[in-house]
Amino acid sequence: MDKDTKRLAQFFTTKEEVDGFLSNMEKLKAEGSVTEEQYTKFKQEYQQRLNTIASEIAQVKSNIKKELETVQRDIETYRWELGKVETKYKVGELSLDKYHSAERDLRARLDELETTAAELTRLIEANSSADIGVAVKRPAAAAAPPAITTEPLSCPKCGARLRPTASFCNKCGTPVTYQEVPSSGRSATPTKKGKPSKTKTPRPPFFTTAMPSVQNLLTPRTKLVALSGGVLLLISVFLPWIAPSELMGKGLGSASGIGYSAIIGASGIVCGLVALTTTIFLSVPKARGIMQIVMGSVALVALLAIVLTGVLPLNEYTLTLIVIREGLYLYGISALILIIAGPIEMRQSG
Repeated sequence: MDKDTKRLAQFFTTKEEVDGFLSNMEKLKAEGSVTEEQYTKFKQEYQQRLNTIASEIAQVKSNIKKELETVQRDIETYRWELGKVETKYKVGELSLDKYHSAERDLRARLDELETTAAELTRLIEANSSADIGVAVKRPAAAAAPPAITTEPLSCPKCGARLRPTASFCNKCGTPVTYQEVPSSGRSATPTKKGKPSKTKTPRPPFFTTAMPSVQNLLTPRTKLVALSGGVLLLISVFLPWIAPSELMGKGLGSASGIGYSAIIGASGIVCGLVALTTTIFLSVPKARGIMQIVMGSVALVALLAIVLTGVLPLNEYTLTLIVIREGLYLYGISALILIIAGPIEMRQSG
């Protein structure tokens, strides 16, 4: 149950984060901060992610329902046993001490099963991470940077109108300079100075300090490739990796990547998250490309490690007993996408 609870919490958390992204996208569209093409493309991508997550949630709840059915059968069995012990005591087959001892043990086990059944029912009826007891921080909408404008003013000495780019008054020769102000401000005031002031343009930080706007997310387009690779790598470890063949019996169920191997689970989640984080927040294209190559390579090495060490033997005999499912293929493809996106991303720095 603990495993299903964690998976359900992870899926609900991801779902609510994507819902937040969709909400922010709607606000950006209403403000006119994104084009119709950008809005449509991102909305489709987020909707696809939500559909995938909804399918995973349904699968986890299906597993929990099967577990609940087993627990409920056990509850009925213990209730019957409790009634049997009581009957034996009433007819004199059991002494009072033996009756109390047996009843105490049976009721303790029955209480545990009923508590488990209540918890499983709560998980089945859960519709959000809050229902499971997980707090999720909603993503904040990115604020658009204020526009910078300059306006032509009059000379502070003689009152003559100045050209927008003039550094001195043509009429009286008084040196003036303009102060750039946000578009929400009223106007700039020229000041008397011997020389126009020069404003140094700050260099962009290595990591952005605020949530990137949708325009920055789309530029360059190679970011979208790396973002897709990171998202798919994360999703792949939660999808089925192997399932029993007809020879073993299909009723045994399938195993996800994270459920089959802790190495694969850790590699997929860590590499996927690092690829996403660096692609979004890392401002240097060359550094982004290097991180994408490294994360894709680490993911592939983890896959090769479990194959070569026999954790996931893919020999001819094993393949008659198991069926490779979509999760393993998606994991390998996602890692290759990151490795391919890296060199392309690095060209942006050229």
